[in-house]
Amino acid sequence: MTSPSGPSIQQFAGELLAARNQLSEECLRMLKVVQQRCPGLLPTQPLPPGTPGTEIPLNPDDVQKLVTVAAATAAGAAEGADTVVWTAGGSELLVIVAKVFVRLGRGFVVVTIPVSCDQVQGAQIEVGFAVGDESRPAGLLAVTEDRPRGPAAVVDIWGDALTAYAWQVVCTVTGGVAGAAGEDQDGAPLIPVALSASPDGLRVLPMARHPFDRIPR
Repeated sequence: MTSPSGPSIQQFAGELLAARNQLSEECLRMLKVVQQRCPGLLPTQPLPPGTPGTEIPLNPDDVQKLVTVAAATAAGAAEGADTVVWTAGGSELLVIVAKVFVRLGRGFVVVTIPVSCDQVQGAQIEVGFAVGDESRPAGLLAVTEDRPRGPAAVVDIWGDALTAYAWQVVCTVTGGVAGAAGEDQDGAPLIPVALSASPDGLRVLPMARHPFDRIPR
């Protein structure tokens, strides 16, 4: 799938994090003092290969904003488009990408995808993923059910595609956030290495690529 034109998820995530993390002049002065008096205390950029960065917390509102952008990106929707149409054989499915939303809990992420077709009008398809939480780290490992939850007329035909799409939305969010967090010594964006979920939001741990996976610039 091709990405839509306009700002990428990484750029959007960077703008979101920058707006959330604006530092006052006083904080900037304090940060400069710490850097001068305690060299090496704060992480440096860019990160050496294989080095993890600082975990990034995202509250539910921020997660939903990112999911809205990621849903369009993952579906290959044109800029400004609210829907895409999937086709398989003689079947078609309208996916309402602008209304994809996420629900978070302790160790789980549920992506809800509104869809419509001739057999079912206005269905909500739920794809749940069990991920890590603060007490049970799982890296980027996730498990899901055999099939999404929703009307059989939709899930029987589109179940695998909807599961893959939901996971792509999650991966697009985590990849965008990690990439916006910084870069490695080659100038490549950081990549996500761990994801955890709770009712308070998501936490993404970025890291620099390992030596074998470096991307020279």
